Amino acid sequence: MNKEKVLLKNYLGKTDAKLLALEVPVGLSKNWGPNAQTRYIDGVSLFKQERNEEQDTKVLRLGYEDFNSLIKTNSFEKAELIEVKRKLNRPVIGQVIAGKVMFKKDYPEVDRIDMIVVCSGADSALLEVCEKLDIRVIQINKVK
Repeated sequence: MNKEKVLLKNYLGKTDAKLLALEVPVGLSKNWGPNAQTRYIDGVSLFKQERNEEQDTKVLRLGYEDFNSLIKTNSFEKAELIEVKRKLNRPVIGQVIAGKVMFKKDYPEVDRIDMIVVCSGADSALLEVCEKLDIRVIQINKVK
């Protein structure tokens, strides 16, 4: 298992989300124009207003149609967009910002969208940048 998958798996133990969709597509050409490329957000945690504390987190891999149907047929309080990198860097900051803009256009039913980067290390300058941009950074240091 690669380190990014290990980081995401470790993150699952730290979230109270009950639904996590992996590799969520954004940037679909029907919403963005004929030259748009589909991109994928590493993970999207979805939170309902009513929570069942007994339920374990369900992890799903869904294509666009199934994910879109899930969003349209449920009322989610918020979505957390998760990008995973071994080290926090400028490209992953750009990924999560672009992901939020694209997610909002492709899935307008979700009102609140939070940005998260899961990583195993970061320098203080980029942590400050993330704080100013409302990007939550979750550092998981014990990755084998």
